[in-house]
Amino acid sequence: MKGLLAIVLVSLVAGLGCSQQIPEASAAEIQAWFADERSTEQAVECFIQFTPNCDPRARGLSSLLLELIRNNLQCSSCSNQTKQNIKFVVNTLQTKYPRQWRKLIEAI
Repeated sequence: MKGLLAIVLVSLVAGLGCSQQIPEASAAEIQAWFADERSTEQAVECFIQFTPNCDPRARGLSSLLLELIRNNLQCSSCSNQTKQNIKFVVNTLQTKYPRQWRKLIEAI
């Protein structure tokens, strides 16, 4: 589950100039990755501290998230699906998992 959420967030920020080619996640996949507190907590831990158990695409996520936050979550080069994903992820973390949102923001 951690790896899947890593893919989501990496795909969210891929439009900010990331040189990697990362497949875009569907809305249904993202909703599944945020289904419960435990999977969300594991994913946030993975983003904060990359370990061998994390999806390799999560590497460097913190700096990309920082860039996205600096741009007020705007990504002019993102696809419509990615823009929807960004809104969903941020809204879900802020409203459903605020502790995990704060933890992630403080870490980056």
